[in-house]
Amino acid sequence: MYVVYLFKNHKVNKFMSSYQIIRNVWLNFGQSDWLNDGITLVDSDSKKDVKLPIISDFHSAFQVVFVDSSGYLNLCANVFKSNYIHIKNECNFAVEMLDNSKMNSFSCLFLTKASFLQQFDHYINFNDINVIQSIVNQHSSKKLKLDYREDLALQFQKIIEPLLIFSLGDRISDMCFNIFQKSVDIKKIEEPCSNFLIGLKLNSLKANSVVERGPTANLPEAKEFRSFWGEKSQLRRFKDGEVCEAVVWAESKSALSKKRCVTRDIVQYVFSHKLSISPEKFIYIADQAETVLQNPFILPIGFDYGTGEGASLCCIDSFNEVGKTIRQLEGLPLTVNSVQGISPVLRYTDVIPPLSRTHMDSKKKKNTKGNCILAPTEDEIKIALGFIEPIEGVLQFASSGKWPNELNAVKRMITAFYINLAARLNKECHLIAQPFINHIDIMKNGFVFRFRIYYPGQISLLKKEVLPDGMIRYRDTEESLILERSMIQLPTLTSSIHGLHMQYPSYGPTCCLAKRWLRSQLIDNSHFPDICVELIVASYYLQPEPFKVTSQPTIGLLHFLRKLSSTDWFREFIIINFNNDISKDHISTLECTIASQQDYSSRPAMLLVTPYDLDGTSWTKEAPTFTILARLMHLSRNALSTAEESLLNDGSVENLKQIFRPSLHEYDIIITLKNIMNPLRHMAIDAKMAKVYTLEPPNDEEKIPIVGLNPVQELLNILRDCYSKYALFFHDTYGGNVIGIVFKPDVFNATDFKVTNVNGQKLVKSLNSRKQVEFNLDAFIEDIHVHGGFIVKEIEKCNKSLF
Repeated sequence: MYVVYLFKNHKVNKFMSSYQIIRNVWLNFGQSDWLNDGITLVDSDSKKDVKLPIISDFHSAFQVVFVDSSGYLNLCANVFKSNYIHIKNECNFAVEMLDNSKMNSFSCLFLTKASFLQQFDHYINFNDINVIQSIVNQHSSKKLKLDYREDLALQFQKIIEPLLIFSLGDRISDMCFNIFQKSVDIKKIEEPCSNFLIGLKLNSLKANSVVERGPTANLPEAKEFRSFWGEKSQLRRFKDGEVCEAVVWAESKSALSKKRCVTRDIVQYVFSHKLSISPEKFIYIADQAETVLQNPFILPIGFDYGTGEGASLCCIDSFNEVGKTIRQLEGLPLTVNSVQGISPVLRYTDVIPPLSRTHMDSKKKKNTKGNCILAPTEDEIKIALGFIEPIEGVLQFASSGKWPNELNAVKRMITAFYINLAARLNKECHLIAQPFINHIDIMKNGFVFRFRIYYPGQISLLKKEVLPDGMIRYRDTEESLILERSMIQLPTLTSSIHGLHMQYPSYGPTCCLAKRWLRSQLIDNSHFPDICVELIVASYYLQPEPFKVTSQPTIGLLHFLRKLSSTDWFREFIIINFNNDISKDHISTLECTIASQQDYSSRPAMLLVTPYDLDGTSWTKEAPTFTILARLMHLSRNALSTAEESLLNDGSVENLKQIFRPSLHEYDIIITLKNIMNPLRHMAIDAKMAKVYTLEPPNDEEKIPIVGLNPVQELLNILRDCYSKYALFFHDTYGGNVIGIVFKPDVFNATDFKVTNVNGQKLVKSLNSRKQVEFNLDAFIEDIHVHGGFIVKEIEKCNKSLF
């Protein structure tokens, strides 16, 4: 009908293309104002009829006005005011997408399903019709009841909407009401709705403010402010010197995760005091998934842990202090040009960020060597040592002609730099530093920092190859590619991702949730690298269309699951266009190249294109594989459906946690690990600990503790080194107590005996007297017992057809 209206008013015509028509529809709707200046389909001649009601008559009775051709029917009589404004905003957003030449707007606008539960940041869910009925009976005016009779939704909206607008103010930028109706039995009486959902889009600049500033105390508006907020209102002097009414919702030093939910605190307070609705009578969807990032068994020093942003900030501050100290050292053989970080914690994406604490234990005497504590023997280990992750960085010196042209000489010179740097830091800066052949460890504020020196010429030396005829050629080697990724690309990516998090503070926790979910499905870093997760999440934040960037990590997780489940990995690639440095021509060329490929096995399963890796293959050459991606597409599709259903039904944390619990039915063998030998057991999804540990401040003179020792990860590495040819190994990195094993399809097929093919095999009898070998399953299980030693509790043979 609106297109008819535009046609009658010559805004569209029959000569326009479909693109021009839809663009004009969105453009005109986005500029409309049906709240104050409604439209009508009545002909100009019919308007002269004095019996017909005029537009102002409709405005006095309805929020949104669009009159049909009869002049008596308002087509938008049941349209909520907020919904109309939301649709206007979406129309303007759609026009922006059409005008954006750097994106495929057709796919975003017409091919991507936009779930309501992914469009907003917070949701208020009334899933009990009796609660809605009770609110309408108590608070709906007589006029509303006469006007709308049995229309509970409109009456409920007219009660709720003004309260939300007044109480939340500029904390929200958009709001929309939606009614969900479950399928019902035709024999039963259908209820008006099963879920009445209110979506709130937060204003990222205002939503996290812990203080609601009201009018100056001597103004008339102050009385209204005090009347609305009741005992919450208090006089407060602000930095500009004014004394105003104010409401304080949290302490300024509260964790960011708590500040993100100030809106929830406001809604619950207003509903409770103005409508007598207790929080138990409705579901507030905001941070349900973020509970899996909390660390309830450890109390850090000086801040509230929340979802880990505070811990990451402490690491970054200490890293910057160490970097500043190194740069200020004088008299080094070469000047330090830059100190760059590469660890996930330095870009706010570490699920378990290191915590500042003392590593000394007065009850136990530890052996030391130099500035380091030595690892205990197997006989001495009764319980796994606390896991300490080093915070890694890269040192780059100013260019110089003093470097040798031989690879081994360069490595020795770099080691000499480590020794010299450690001695200077120990003596002049009073920092505990220990040099090693390939790195230097530095202790500061209870953190262990690990730095490696990057010399650009080392990569070319690694690529250098001398042919038998004396000719020299350069080609990529595995070692040169690893060095290039870790020393060039990763520091640049870390800087870009850190900047992205500073722009969108929900990015870091969203990455952590995505990693948490992936690892909970036993897909660890060897199957799906951490940096790939971060880049996929970054692609949503840099180009979220048709959605808008979320301020809530729980909703960010839903977007990650959607991205994982809906992407056609055979034909699509993901663009992470930091600073818009990737040209449209390059994107078009890449699209044509992939579309023309016939053999998908010749390229990595996933392509992540960044300005620093225009081919998109640097981080995905080895993993993930198409098999893993196919598995993840299935898992993410089911997880997304389960998560949305859980949030709609009861919104409980326990129900949502089921998407973080893996199915173990698909594995051939399951290794159960001893819980006390897992250093990350406190971060397991269903972790139970006897007590809460309060961390103590670090001692400036304590030795560098044992770094990076994780017995479970060591066992996994050994099994993969020995048996990756025959099986895949799966494990939850963050406190998982099982290792799942799946054998490759042809592993039990007998093959001809060869000297190069005897590892893990045993001789078998064949009908034609040929010597053949097959996989030795019994020896494989025995090897697990031998290598697992004191950390394996049980080995369960699940696939009965193999045993």
